[in-house]
Amino acid sequence: MAKLGDLPPSSLRYKSVVPNEYPKYTSKDITIIIPTIYNDFLKLRSSLQSILGYEPAKLIIITIARRYHALEEITATLRLTDGTTIEVLYVDKANKRLQVCQALEGDHIQIVITVMADDNLGAAYIERRNFEISATHNIDRGTSYISRRTVFIIDPLLLLLYWRGTADWALNDRYTLLGAELAFIFCFTKFIKLAGLFYKNPRDIVFLPVSIIFSYFHGLIKLYTLFILK
Repeated sequence: MAKLGDLPPSSLRYKSVVPNEYPKYTSKDITIIIPTIYNDFLKLRSSLQSILGYEPAKLIIITIARRYHALEEITATLRLTDGTTIEVLYVDKANKRLQVCQALEGDHIQIVITVMADDNLGAAYIERRNFEISATHNIDRGTSYISRRTVFIIDPLLLLLYWRGTADWALNDRYTLLGAELAFIFCFTKFIKLAGLFYKNPRDIVFLPVSIIFSYFHGLIKLYTLFILK
């Protein structure tokens, strides 16, 4: 398991693997599945067009019944390359698990590689995930999937060790160190993942507090989902 301090230098040292000149698999061996709960499909259109730029064999988009026809109208306007097809499916209830299952049932997928894609391709999201994935992959060739998978194990343990390790310090000094550690965990670790985005778009740094608050709110949503999982 990678240590928190290992991630920034590892991400900087990461180098992409050069693809083979004659790869065994190409984009024509890929089916992409996108479960979406978008209301305004015009906002989704640019993301879909970007994905189609890789010329996959098939793109499957799953929505809910009442938005099915609207999504079909949008997909009909997309520019397709030779050999790429789009299939639009729907379920009765907005639930990504059900939507994915709908795509996996029957004979919708007949290609070697299946790719699960998110309907949200925001720059901040991609920058944050690229940082974590490149860092962990460079350390042990492992690729993370569940966001923030170590926070509830590592962070409390670090705080406890710092507090016990400074038992003979003056109380004010202990609180100063604790405050610095909390600032590092809850602020710096969120900033470093977006450093590349802020470097390219300095004006976006005003949104950093919103990004930090949302990330922890999103973590609470995941915990809630865990407890109600059946």
